Amino acid sequence: MFAAKNRSTLRHFFAATNHLITAFAVVLSLSCSNPRECIAFSDTQLYTWFPYDTTHTYYFSGSNGQIDSMKLNENTATDAYTSGNHFNSEACSAGATMSTGEKPQYIYLNIYETKVNNEVQYADIEVNGLDYFGNCLSDTGYVYSNSHLAHTQYHESLQLNGREFTQVQEIIADTVRNGQTISHFWIAKNKGLVGFEENGNSTIFTLQP
Repeated sequence: MFAAKNRSTLRHFFAATNHLITAFAVVLSLSCSNPRECIAFSDTQLYTWFPYDTTHTYYFSGSNGQIDSMKLNENTATDAYTSGNHFNSEACSAGATMSTGEKPQYIYLNIYETKVNNEVQYADIEVNGLDYFGNCLSDTGYVYSNSHLAHTQYHESLQLNGREFTQVQEIIADTVRNGQTISHFWIAKNKGLVGFEENGNSTIFTLQP
């Protein structure tokens, strides 16, 4: 009687296990049944505003005579891939990163952009601790978001330390966070970061030719 009861329990166990395996296989087949070919990351505005080269060192001259430099160690973007081959991956996601790395000796810059189904979902730029979150980039720079850290102003032309730049967006801090050493910075189309002003002493640093 005891052996028969054990055999019955085992049959129920194996039957339940088989049901679970079958259900898992069905879910897996559904998640893999409609793979999508996702294109590589592409955004003309991003690369027009920030035409950076990781082999080049960019120099900035301060109104106090000091020289600072900046060099990117990353300028990457996602390649094309097939989506839908694993759970929760049916949307096409792509992204790009430009970065000097985590707080190098001089100027540090981090730029991130994320797309879902080829639509920009997130755009972020950080210079020396001043962070701005935008919706996307346009002909006049970052499009306004609900960023509580900074706001923007667009200039058709602007002089910084005697140098003139065109199509400039100024990003101005609304608050000062720990590690933030500047009060605002300027980016220019086809140039990238062209200047920034330090906290406290109003020293302006400008990109050199």
